[in-house]
Formats: sequence, C-alpha cells, structure tokens
Amino acid sequence: MIIKNVKVYTEDKTFENGMIFVENGVFGKVITGQKGTESQGAV
Repeated sequence: MIIKNVKVYTEDKTFENGMIFVENGVFGKVITGQKGTESQGAV
C-alpha cells in the first residue's frame, strides 16, 4: 500500500510533503521532498 500526499515529520523537526510505503502491515520506505510528491509505480 502507498499512502500519498502526507506531511512527514523529519529529523530537521520540520514537516515535508511525502509518501509512505506499507508492506505486510509494516511501515517501510518513507519518501519526502520532490520525490515524495511524484507519481510512483507499484512497489
């Protein structure tokens, strides 16, 4: 599952646009910035 258009709290203590990948009920890859707003294919 891909959760798109989220605000991700970063290590810099700021929020950035991004997306989160969930696989088998576990959060996996988190992408922020420009890459987090682009359309992604299936994982």
